[in-house]
Amino acid sequence: MSLVMDDGSRIFSLRIGDAELEAVIGRSGDPSEVNTSPHSHSFCELIFSVHGSFSVEISGGEMIKVSEGDACVIPPSTFHCCVLPSEGCVSYGIRFRLVGSPSGEDGGVRRAVIAMLAAVDRPFRLSAQPNLLEYLKLAIREAECAAPGSEIYCRSLLTCFILELTRLFIGANTTFGDNELAIDGGLAERAYLIDEFFYNNLGESITEEDLALAMNLSKRHVSRIVRRLYNKSFRQILIDCRLERAARLLIDTELSVSEISELVGYSSLSGFYSAFTKRFGCGCSEYRRSMRA
Repeated sequence: MSLVMDDGSRIFSLRIGDAELEAVIGRSGDPSEVNTSPHSHSFCELIFSVHGSFSVEISGGEMIKVSEGDACVIPPSTFHCCVLPSEGCVSYGIRFRLVGSPSGEDGGVRRAVIAMLAAVDRPFRLSAQPNLLEYLKLAIREAECAAPGSEIYCRSLLTCFILELTRLFIGANTTFGDNELAIDGGLAERAYLIDEFFYNNLGESITEEDLALAMNLSKRHVSRIVRRLYNKSFRQILIDCRLERAARLLIDTELSVSEISELVGYSSLSGFYSAFTKRFGCGCSEYRRSMRA
């Protein structure tokens, strides 16, 4: 589940192999909401223009103009301020940062992301990277949608964006120790296909063999990809996706617990209730009440 802040921005927790990241998506449609004073952040920031254009002034006087449908990437610790030229400009800020390594060590993907963040040493526009812009646009759409399952898609799209940005700055064939391939050319696309498979089939009795068939890969290959992207097994991911969909349905619909249990693929109501309580720390009815309060 994503968290919603008081200002309406949404926080997503991402897991890409051994790398954990936090991503925040927030909308700005009022010039008074934009920080026009020089400032910097500890995170990497992207400003995406949905409507209208604006400029970002960088410390030293450099001005970067961002047209409608384009985005500007601002590295951590870079002093900047935004200048909105006219009324009606609508933009989104997407911020992401690495969070603590669970193992206490930096593995392949985490080291790749660290190297990417170090390589992004000056602001730049994404106009020459249509794939990255498309991932951002779709992620914003899913974040705003808030429909059942939209968090799954949004996390997938943000994951694809970060993987592609990493490939852009450190190369598609970068290795980190023990010949471990940190980022390969098709990883982002595969992440999207895997999340799409779960999104479309949560109510069915699906197996890892079904995913392998959908991706036209061997089960062994798919198992490696899944473990590398999520550091979880197929079954763990399936349970997480089902429970997240169930939580969203409890908030957004009046469906009964038994109906939701069936919709997300549980054949046993008691099994669903037990899994939900373990994940969220309370029963379904209590969760629905507390989230609607």
